[in-house]
Amino acid sequence: MNSTPGAVTFSAGTATARPAASGWWGNLRGRLILIALIAIVPIVGLTMYNAVQVRRRALADGRATVERLARLAESDLERSSRGAHQLLHAMAGNPALRGDDLAACSTGAARCSAYLSWD
Repeated sequence: MNSTPGAVTFSAGTATARPAASGWWGNLRGRLILIALIAIVPIVGLTMYNAVQVRRRALADGRATVERLARLAESDLERSSRGAHQLLHAMAGNPALRGDDLAACSTGAARCSAYLSWD
């Protein structure tokens, strides 16, 4: 006779079946929990994947915004620098600003700056 526990044994033409599996998966509650976990794990995985993708998109959008603002600030600074350079050239070429007369110098500087755009 076979003495292995849980094995099917034959005696006089009758067969006895293996006893029910023991452990948490052996009862109905354990099987239902297993089915629920099998159903929930892919959903959690997809949620995590989507969260990572949304974060990556937000970072890319943030970088693009920062780059756009940096280019805007650069062009504004370049325009201001160009205006100051033009003012210095205009003032350097004005003979009224080279003399010792303070009133003539102030008037000439005001005329030079009136022609330039400071916006």
